[in-house]
Amino acid sequence: MTRFATRWCARSMAVLLALAPAAPCSARAAAPAGPPPSAAADEPAASDSPMVRLLKSGRVPEDRQGAVVDMIGKRGTVADLDYIYGHSLDGFSAPVRLKALDALFEAATTRALRPEKGRDRLAGLLAEPAQRLDGPTRTAAIRLAGAWKLDAAAGTLRQIAGASGVDPATRDAAIDALATIGGKAGRGAIEELAGPRQPVLIRLAAVAALARLDIDAAANQAVTLIPAAASAGADLAPLIAAFLNHKGGGAALAAAIGRQPPPTDAARLAFRAAAANSQADGALVAALGKAAGIATETRPPSPAELSSLVAEVNSKGDPARGEDVFRRADLSCMGCHSIARAGGEIGPDLSAIGQTSPPDYIINSILLPDQSIKEQYHTLVVQTAEGQVFQGIVVDKDDRRVVLKDSTGALRTIPVDSIDDQKPGGSLMPRGLANLMTHAEFIDLVRFLSELGRPGPYAIRTVPTIQRWRVLKDVPPELVKAVPDEEELSKRVLAAPADRWATVYARVSGALPLAEAARAAGGKVLFVQGEIDVTAAGTVVIRPVHPDGIQLWIDEVPAPAGTREFTTSIATGRHPITVRVNTAERTHPNLAITVDKPAGSTAEFTVVGGK
Repeated sequence: MTRFATRWCARSMAVLLALAPAAPCSARAAAPAGPPPSAAADEPAASDSPMVRLLKSGRVPEDRQGAVVDMIGKRGTVADLDYIYGHSLDGFSAPVRLKALDALFEAATTRALRPEKGRDRLAGLLAEPAQRLDGPTRTAAIRLAGAWKLDAAAGTLRQIAGASGVDPATRDAAIDALATIGGKAGRGAIEELAGPRQPVLIRLAAVAALARLDIDAAANQAVTLIPAAASAGADLAPLIAAFLNHKGGGAALAAAIGRQPPPTDAARLAFRAAAANSQADGALVAALGKAAGIATETRPPSPAELSSLVAEVNSKGDPARGEDVFRRADLSCMGCHSIARAGGEIGPDLSAIGQTSPPDYIINSILLPDQSIKEQYHTLVVQTAEGQVFQGIVVDKDDRRVVLKDSTGALRTIPVDSIDDQKPGGSLMPRGLANLMTHAEFIDLVRFLSELGRPGPYAIRTVPTIQRWRVLKDVPPELVKAVPDEEELSKRVLAAPADRWATVYARVSGALPLAEAARAAGGKVLFVQGEIDVTAAGTVVIRPVHPDGIQLWIDEVPAPAGTREFTTSIATGRHPITVRVNTAERTHPNLAITVDKPAGSTAEFTVVGGK
């Protein structure tokens, strides 16, 4: 063990022992809570680090083993990694195994350390059937195979990426891992997945990955893919971002588009994706704008023009129409900003912007976002030795890695050793948003923002209301036909994995437009879900506005059908509020639910917001 690691382990022992208090004699005689000491390797050895000795001792309860494993990933030796890797294949419980795979990924990406023994066995873990390996664990193993550049896993990763029915997160992780592996095995698989015979969604992920390996080849693939993806209604933003996240990528794609311009409608969709990206490249925006017939010039308004715009906002702006503009998916406003605690947490919360910012400030903030950036929203632009370029707000930084939050809200961990250059960046807010709106839409948007927080319909709400909802996609036929019982609700709704849910937001008024939720769900019978986080147990009262055509549950407990007020006791922790909505039986186009506590209740809670 290095002197640094020895000193760190010594300082950490107090923390580790706090995680594993000494057991009484009777407990020590019982079976240990840690990994089973089934092999000689589990017997404590003089060379073991304090962290591994602690795991082998059996003194660490299962719910705390993950914290020790996490420490090993951050500071452990190769021998320590060998230990947790071996037990991630055979020994750890499922939750600890997931922690171990993540810890091994951390060690590989931030410290360039890998186990010495049996790394190729990871390919066998990836090949296990889905019923024996849950989605998050499989995805973690896939990421690890990429980080280790495991050629032996390339064939399995290719099968996973091309399989029908695989969830998008797993598919994208497999393709990303193939790009990280690179070489003949990785690139060959990616080129096959990018071919015209593959489904559009697979091709999109594969061409985005190819941009990491050969930017010109990826650009030539992209110009034929963009029209196909646009026709299929696929999101072009990740593809465009893959080029903008590579040094020279925007210019390479712009050149390819100049040689082979996409049809007008496809170019418009690609233009929106490029203009809404904070790293938008001028050449790419200009090339797509030309193909789409959209003006791309953005210049600061003169004092006279600014005064005229303010007058127009006050006299002609419609805040209701402006809220519709704000909610548009192509502008991504709600992906970055929250209102009433619902939405993204990348930029400032806008709930009270109308109280603090006059219309001229709002206009300039949209047109020229780099002009005034609050201190906590300054960004860093990092270029890696591999040519990747990332921009984001620094959320963590030490001598080993920099963690950035990018414009999508994703956290990117960049090892310090891989950084080739870094410099201060501008705002994460894109500079071309005004080009995605008509003049009237821009005026309405500014009017809406200038009303937020002021007395009236856009004032800050005082009654807790569910603002962020999740809607279940592809509702099973049996749940469409009838209201589920408790068992069916638990199995088919409450236990549905994260990728089965889409996020939808209520308006500032607290009303969720059911038409938007139905589009996300793909049907007329909806299951939507909000959450409350209870910090002190007590009684709460849930009030649906207009209860016709709905059935409501908190956890698995149903409210009487048609109730306007449901009072129930609730324990501490997070609790889902699930609503089945039959839009064919409902006369109201929106859904609104408030959660409050009656007089004398001891309950303390917050309605969960965010993205």
